[in-house]
Amino acid sequence: MPQKNFHQTIIIGAGISGIKSSIELTKNGVDNIIIEARDRLGGRLHTIKTKTGIPMDLGASWFHDCLVNPLLKKTFDKGNVNFYYDDGKWDIVTKKHGVVSDNLKLRPVADEVNAYLKEICTKKYTPATDVSVREACYDYLKQKKFTLTKEQLEYAPQLVRYFELWIGSSWDLLSARCISEDAHYGRNAMVTNGYITFYNDELEELFKLKGHSETSQLIENGNILLNKCVYKITFDDKAKRIHIYTRDRVSKTIEEFECEYLICSIPLSVLKLQDYAQEGAIQWQPPLPIDIRAKLDRISFSSLGKVFLEFSDCFWPNKTDRFLCLAEPDDNLTDAIENGTKITFSKNRDSSWYKIDPRSSPDPFKYSVLFMNLSRAAKVPVLLALIAEPLTQYIESSSNEKVWQFFEPLVANISGKKTIPAPISIHHTVWSSDPFSRGSYTGLTIGDDPDACVDSLIEAKDIFDDTGRVRFVGEGVTKEASGCVHGAWMSAKNEAGKIVSKINRSKL
Repeated sequence: MPQKNFHQTIIIGAGISGIKSSIELTKNGVDNIIIEARDRLGGRLHTIKTKTGIPMDLGASWFHDCLVNPLLKKTFDKGNVNFYYDDGKWDIVTKKHGVVSDNLKLRPVADEVNAYLKEICTKKYTPATDVSVREACYDYLKQKKFTLTKEQLEYAPQLVRYFELWIGSSWDLLSARCISEDAHYGRNAMVTNGYITFYNDELEELFKLKGHSETSQLIENGNILLNKCVYKITFDDKAKRIHIYTRDRVSKTIEEFECEYLICSIPLSVLKLQDYAQEGAIQWQPPLPIDIRAKLDRISFSSLGKVFLEFSDCFWPNKTDRFLCLAEPDDNLTDAIENGTKITFSKNRDSSWYKIDPRSSPDPFKYSVLFMNLSRAAKVPVLLALIAEPLTQYIESSSNEKVWQFFEPLVANISGKKTIPAPISIHHTVWSSDPFSRGSYTGLTIGDDPDACVDSLIEAKDIFDDTGRVRFVGEGVTKEASGCVHGAWMSAKNEAGKIVSKINRSKL
């Protein structure tokens, strides 16, 4: 028989939004536990250390929106999180030119394309009529080709693909409408000693509130349960209790938990799963409302990939914060503009053209790659490459030998050297194949309607008994800072606060 445990509130997920939810509930006297499917804490905050002791963030790396980010001052006051504003000099690099001269004036043209996206696409398109960034670039080039040089016509669109490395999706699928509305406020500060430092500060706040002296006691005393994969959630309308069923990923033991309130912090990519045979999928009984299901179908998850290349020494220009390697010109796009040939735009990520055969050796100059110079930011001989799907899935499934085979020509190009040393270690993300993330974070694909989805989840009063006893939190359940750590943190603060208010009102 399953073992039954009752808590006033249960939180699913021990990422930053799960921990912040527990902090808010605990400091207001609300009994709660966290159930986590992985064998570690942190969720998509995941710092590893190399054999040489260098911290590498496979998850979040930056404090974004520093003008309004509440976490920045909090960490500054704590004094143990190091960060660097990596917004200094950045070079544009191509196979043909090496470092691109400013005299080609690619950046002003790319800025004009961005202005076109913001001014035209937000007004012209709806989710039903949306187009990709690639197609929007085509529309711009058709209108303005008489103002452009040949190299601007060829390479400015490739510079616009910088958006790929902000979101993690190819420009073939990125929504021109959504990307132009994706506003950010202030600078971005890279954490250089591991984002887990900030996460551990939050854990420290939690274990002190729980009356513990160290993090391990949160697990030892059952405040956080690891390796517990939630697979079913039901509701007893008579007793007004939520039942949560878990399967231990090690012992395979089934457990049943009961609560009055539920905070769900799992990624939306997992929440939207309806094939309950897939690991991480949760079956709701009664099912989630049709409106929520429909809105979840209108959001996507991207696959921003990270590849850390650690060397013995820095051999690349060290006065540059970033190196943006542009893909070679899109011949189909250029030919359509110059000669009027027909061009088609696919909107289906499942199409064969979109995938990379894992047995192949893809041309590295066909993709956009952004290198962060950690020698400058963190004083370590490391290049951090940011990549987008479908390249992410290829790299994440490849051996280190194939990974270096792909990146070696690019690193040689940015270094200006014909021969370069091989890295002493390579580390990369695997978020796209992780069953409990299924991607990096909420994306902006053609036809997406993220605001409608956020509204539906925040106002989810019609789950179970129309009292709002189920709350959703995380980076995808916020409009102000979607995809960001502080967005997840703020959503948890807001939604946990609603549960506290409901409990306090019930006591009156």
